[in-house]
Amino acid sequence: MKILVLTGSPHPNGTSSKLADAFRKGATEAGHDIETVDCARLKINPCIACNNCLRHGVCVWTDDMHKVEEAVRKAEAIVFVSSIYYAGVTAQMKLVMDRFFSFDKVFMENKPKIGLITAAAEEKLSTTCAAVKQFDSLIEYWGCEKIGMVNAYNVPDPESLKGTDFEEQAYRMGKSI
Repeated sequence: MKILVLTGSPHPNGTSSKLADAFRKGATEAGHDIETVDCARLKINPCIACNNCLRHGVCVWTDDMHKVEEAVRKAEAIVFVSSIYYAGVTAQMKLVMDRFFSFDKVFMENKPKIGLITAAAEEKLSTTCAAVKQFDSLIEYWGCEKIGMVNAYNVPDPESLKGTDFEEQAYRMGKSI
């Protein structure tokens, strides 16, 4: 299976990146083809709700979002990996998600399986609830299947993953697809 991993952390070696690594390891061992797009390293403009994409089938912006769209079109499964900042996904991930509007029919037609991995510094799991609800809503809207979810909390840095099973959960999620 062709799996796209969309990462959204501005910290390339941060906690959510370690969880993405664990997921990729499991998925690779299961024989899947993995592509990763690091949304935080792309130059993407915000959606301005001009509806050009609805009228003409193309977004008015010429930026790096075409790289994401190309990868999404090829994916049979997409796993979103993001740190949680102030109860939501990172701004970099949210920017990409907002721009999905210009080609959301791809999700509805191709029906990729969708997964979510989050990492929050806060001590409470409830910190991840807004992101989970947003993804559940998108999955329902697109008519896609959810393949799994890992919501790490109380992990402010990669070292804090030690002594938890969050990396193992991400690995098992990748292995089980």
